[in-house]
This record gives sequence, C-alpha cells and structure tokens, in this order.
Amino acid sequence: METRRYKKYTDTFQDLIALCRRMQESGSTALPHERELAEELGCSRMTLRKALAEALQQKVLKRSGRFLELNVVRHDISNLGRILFIATGHDEKFNLNALSKLFNSISAEMKKYNGQLELLLTNPATPEDLIRKRCMESDIILFTLFLTEAPGSERLRLFWEIGRQRRVIALSDPYLESFHNFIALDNVAVGVIAAQTLHRAGCRNLGCVCNLRNNMIFEKRMDGFRRYADNSGVNCWLPSQRDAGGKAQFDQAVKYGCDGIFIVSDEGLDVITAEAFAAGVVPRDVKLITVDGCGKARAHVPQVTCVSHGTKQVTLELIKYLIHLSEQPDWPDCRKLITPELHSGATT
Repeated sequence: METRRYKKYTDTFQDLIALCRRMQESGSTALPHERELAEELGCSRMTLRKALAEALQQKVLKRSGRFLELNVVRHDISNLGRILFIATGHDEKFNLNALSKLFNSISAEMKKYNGQLELLLTNPATPEDLIRKRCMESDIILFTLFLTEAPGSERLRLFWEIGRQRRVIALSDPYLESFHNFIALDNVAVGVIAAQTLHRAGCRNLGCVCNLRNNMIFEKRMDGFRRYADNSGVNCWLPSQRDAGGKAQFDQAVKYGCDGIFIVSDEGLDVITAEAFAAGVVPRDVKLITVDGCGKARAHVPQVTCVSHGTKQVTLELIKYLIHLSEQPDWPDCRKLITPELHSGATT
C-alpha cells in the first residue's frame, strides 16, 4: 500500500519544473514512470498528477504515446550566418589556454543550435587586411583579447570601424567602453574577491603575482586586488617589474613577508609554486589564491583556492543572446558583466 505524502501541490509543481530544467541541461527528455517520479519528488501520486497536468497545460511537457516527455524548444541560430571568434595566437594555437577553453565551450554549445562558428587567431604580425577580410566575410564577430594591444591602438581602431558594419561582441572586459555589445567576466571583481578571501582567512600582508606584461585583463585583476587592500587598510605588495617571471615574483612576495598571495592566472601555476608546496610554505605560512582559467588550480593536489573564470556563464549568456538575435534581429545591445564565483580549496 502506498504511503501518503503530505506535500503541497505548489511545492510539487516547482520541484517538477526544477527537475525538468536539470533534465534538459543533461540532454534527457523522457520523464520517469509515475511511481518513480512521485518517489523522487516526495509527493503522493494524486498530487503529482495535478502537477503534471499543469505542466502539460503550460507546455513544459508533452505526451508521447502513453508517456510524458519534455517539450524542448529547438532553437536554430543558423540564420545568423557566419560567426567569427577572434583571439590571440599563432598556427591554431592559443596564447592563453583560458581562451582556448572559452572557444571550445562556445563551439560545443553552438553546435546544439546549428551555429556556424569559425576561428581566427591573430598576433602583431597578422596583416590588417587579412583581419578585415575575414571580419567582413562574417556576420557576427566575437572579440576576445589582443595581449600586446593597448587601449586606443590601431588594432582596436580597426574593430571600431568594423563594428559600424558588423555586430561585434566583446568577450573581454577591457573593451567594455569600446563596443556596444559585451558579455565578459568582471575582472576587477576577480581581484576584489581574491583580496577579500585572503583577508578573511586572516592575512594582513597581501601580495600579487603577474608574470605577463601588457595584459589588460590581468591589470584589471590587480587593480581590483589593490582597491580592496587600500579600502581595508591591509598592506599590499605588487611587483614593480613583471618581466621577472612568476616564480621570481612569488619568491619576492614571500621574502617581503606576504602571508596571502594572489596569482592572477593559473597558467604556469605548478612552476611558480612547486618549491613552496614541497617545502610546506603553502599553506602553512602563506595562503594562496588564483583564477581558474585553464583548470590547473582545481586539478592541483592539494586543490588551490580559486576564483572562477566565468567560462560557462559567458557561454550561456552568449548563446541566449544569439538565440534572441536569431528570432528578433532588432534585439537590443547586450551589456553583461559576469560576476565570478569562489571555489574553495586547501590553500586558504
């Protein structure tokens, strides 16, 4: 005999909708049998049937013979034409693994909606005519980062010009002021969260390691880090010469007496911190935090505390925007800064 479960219909319906969302994200469409579904939702079968009827009425579900399945709307963005992803690199190799990770994430999602995504890697030696040609052959340009370009550079002016004729979407926050459309990680917030986490862990002498020069994203992270330290009254050490290399900077920060260090990217994390971990300096004497750009922080043993790179959130927001554009071409500009998340680890 079935045990009666006293659960409100409204709660059951909300739990059913949440289950449908999880199923759609995982690619499942067929609902479990009624008895199994009632057990999973913790309700009576009578309450479940009422919730299912409501879901059918709202077209969340549809009937397939004797069974129920998700009523998945199949969006198609193929009418947007050719979408070009531009990043810094050479011979199909990205300069930063984090940008490769973002491209792969976007590419995988676009395939679900029949999107036409192409890749153009550029560097200072790439002819401007080639960039212009590829952009003008495309309908939408996804613009990430030129590592060697400063604001107001000729390369950036080229994209301003292209933006008058094509829809350009910036995926890096140094360019927020330059383009109408952007979906990007808030890198100032990355630095603030890093400093705040170290401060809350008891650190009072903060340090920052940035071994790549002229990187506007990393500069924003350092700026946020510095701002928090200044506003909180804690000491903040910043490298005066970032061409010294990440390990040299890290060693200088430890020598200076920093008890909390922020490495602005997990690129090269193992090389920078290997000796400190082997000697027990981290996390015994020094707390450590970085950014989960290419997965090295979370794969490290022990796992390093890190701030998210926002890859998944940027991808989902971009796909959502492209779907709007495919269905309503006059959809307004998109201006979205992604707030990073904190992934706890053994180093704070």
